[in-house]
Amino acid sequence: MLRIAYDSLVIAARCADTAPLAWLGEFLGATFDPASPSAPPDHAIALEFGAAAPAAAGLAEPLDCFSLDGEFLSLPARRGPQGSLAIRDDAQGISYDVRGRDVTILAPADGPAARLALLRVARELATAHALRLGHLHVHAAAASFAGRVVALSGPRGSGKTSLLLHLLLGGGAAYVTNDRLFVDVERGVARGMPTIVSLREDTLARFPAFAQRLRESGYARERTIAETRDPARWRPNVSPAQLCALAGVPETGAGTLGVVVFPSLAGEVSTFAVRALDPAEAARRLRRGLLLAALPERPATAFAGGTRPRDSSELDRLCRDLAARVPCLELRLGPHAYEGPAVRDTILECVR
Repeated sequence: MLRIAYDSLVIAARCADTAPLAWLGEFLGATFDPASPSAPPDHAIALEFGAAAPAAAGLAEPLDCFSLDGEFLSLPARRGPQGSLAIRDDAQGISYDVRGRDVTILAPADGPAARLALLRVARELATAHALRLGHLHVHAAAASFAGRVVALSGPRGSGKTSLLLHLLLGGGAAYVTNDRLFVDVERGVARGMPTIVSLREDTLARFPAFAQRLRESGYARERTIAETRDPARWRPNVSPAQLCALAGVPETGAGTLGVVVFPSLAGEVSTFAVRALDPAEAARRLRRGLLLAALPERPATAFAGGTRPRDSSELDRLCRDLAARVPCLELRLGPHAYEGPAVRDTILECVR
């Protein structure tokens, strides 16, 4: 059994095969802490193999099950007695049986689909918990320097991963997250949420030595570092632990939010251009940068528990409070932005 904690939430995961649990523990890394054996779990997840999955026929309309970048992954579901749910993912051959705080995942065998299902359930339960605590769910990558977190907020394709790699490879940094960040505005604490790290060809082209290490590693997101053997099997999508091993940096789960940077790609700029944002503009950028910003902020329905949606006025207030407390920068990145340390040094001046 694997017992893990996200903030104050405790999850117990079990599987007869220990390999998926080892992978989950490595993937979640420092963001999820080992839970005390004496702490009662808030949720239990069981991964079982070879069990008969419920047929897709007779399932109701799709239900929002997992949070993605700007939408939910919806799957056919059927409600049963006492609020239980039977959910089916036909594309992956996976089914979920949700009964209160217990979730059973049924899969044909260990493999990428089963492991991703295990990750998704643990992450969605943690997401619901963080939203229940009132934290902001920001679409951001982040690195930490001596406990001070640099958040890089923006949509897909804005340059977050390349900028994150630039910060990590420059030394003195710890990895926090690549895509999702929860911010406790009242306490000023930022905590990552582990996701698959997608390394695009343009990102790899900017960091050739890192790209060569990746190609030689054999790393792929659905395997632990110990399971990787064949460099011919490398993939451009890796786990957070694999990214940290390649970059030679540690992982950290959380830290004090020091600065929020809004990067964008700007072909008309040779290196980079930076501008401090006033609190009003920063608040608007933060609001647009929330995960699922177009919706009332909520976790996926299937795993929401008692988490209530937050309306626009509440989210606006939290973004204004955050922008008033933390410096925010607009950073336009040109094609030669990473040819020296200037971008990194400019950002770090705000957190020293």
